[in-house]
Amino acid sequence: MSAADAQLAVLAEAIEVERKGILFYTEAADKASSPKARDVLLGLADDERYHEKVLEEQRGAIQSSGGFDVAAAEQAAAYAENRPRPSIIPTGEGKEQAIARASNDELRALDVGMETERRSFEFYRKAADEVQEPAIKRLYQSLAQWENTHFEALQEMHDFLADPEGWFLHQERPIMEG
Repeated sequence: MSAADAQLAVLAEAIEVERKGILFYTEAADKASSPKARDVLLGLADDERYHEKVLEEQRGAIQSSGGFDVAAAEQAAAYAENRPRPSIIPTGEGKEQAIARASNDELRALDVGMETERRSFEFYRKAADEVQEPAIKRLYQSLAQWENTHFEALQEMHDFLADPEGWFLHQERPIMEG
C-alpha cells in the first residue's frame, strides 16, 4: 500500500467517524428535554460537520494531486486550536429553569457520546503519530484536542443534568473568609 493509499484509508475512517458523530448528536438533540442541552448537542453536530468538511478536502487533495493540501490543513488546525470550549451550563435567568434532572436515557446518550469522543481522540492522536507531514500532524493533533474538548463538555453536561443542584453547589461554593 502506497503512502497516499494509507492516508486515504485513514481519512476514510476519520470521515466515517465524523458522520457517525453528526448523526448521533443530531438524534440526541432531537430527544433532549433541555433547550440548552439541545443547543449544545446541535453545536457539537456542527463541529463534526466542520471536521468532516476538512477531512473531505484533504481526501480530495490526495486524490487529485497525490498529496495533502498543506495550506488548508494549517488553516483548519489554527481554527481548531483557537476554538472556545462550548458553554453548556445556563446562567442568569435560564439557570432556574435548567434545574431539572435528565432522564436515564439522556444520561446514557451522554455516556455514549463521551465514549465516542474518547475513541475519536485516540484515533486522531494515533493518526498524528503516524503521519510525516508536519501540517497534517498538527491538523490531527488539533482534531484530537477538539474531540477532547467535546468529551469535557459532555462530561460537564452529564454531571450537571444528573445532579443540577449538586453541580451548582459545587461550582458556586462560597469562599470562606477569616
